[in-house]
Amino acid sequence: MDQSRKMSAEDFKEILDRIEVVGEALIEAQGLKLPMRRAFIPSKDRFNYSDTNAKARLEAYLDSLEQGSDFYFDVPTGFLVMTALKHIKRGYCCNSGCRHCPYVDR
Repeated sequence: MDQSRKMSAEDFKEILDRIEVVGEALIEAQGLKLPMRRAFIPSKDRFNYSDTNAKARLEAYLDSLEQGSDFYFDVPTGFLVMTALKHIKRGYCCNSGCRHCPYVDR
C-alpha cells in the first residue's frame, strides 16, 4: 500500500463489517433498538481513520464488542473508551464528542 496516501474508512472495510455484524447481534440479543443505520461504525467526524493507530483502535473496539463489553482501553493512550453498545444502553447523546456515539451522522 502507498504510505503517502491517507487511510480512510474504506481501508478498514473488513474490520468495520465485522464490527457492524457483532454490534447488531449484541443489540438483538439484548432486546435494544439501533438508533440509526450503521450505529456501531465510528463516524468519520469522530474517528481519525488516517491515524497510525486507527487499525489497533478498531481491533480493540471489535475485541470489546465480541466480549460484550461496554468499554475498551485505547491504543496507545490507555484511556478508557465507551463502546457504541454502552451509548445505546444509556439511550441518548451527551454531546461530549464521544468516539463511538451511535447518535451522530455517519
